[in-house]
Amino acid sequence: MSDVMADLIARQLRAARLTARRTQQSIADEIGVNQSNVSDWENGVTVPMLSSLRSWARALGHTVVLAPMSERAAGSSTENGEPRG
Repeated sequence: MSDVMADLIARQLRAARLTARRTQQSIADEIGVNQSNVSDWENGVTVPMLSSLRSWARALGHTVVLAPMSERAAGSSTENGEPRG
């Protein structure tokens, strides 16, 4: 995944949480992760796995929609939650 895509995901996660007036801790508790994971995702340190994205979306009453991307646009994969770079 490219840095641009990872940054976009991070910004969208934070915006969705803030719009819902939820804390990082409340999201973490609901989806079963540590608050530090939520912080890392929102700050683009790591990229959440798809299952975590789905849980996050469900907690906020949203859905995850995946759009096809070319391999070139996708860049290197970091969907497993490992540090980018």
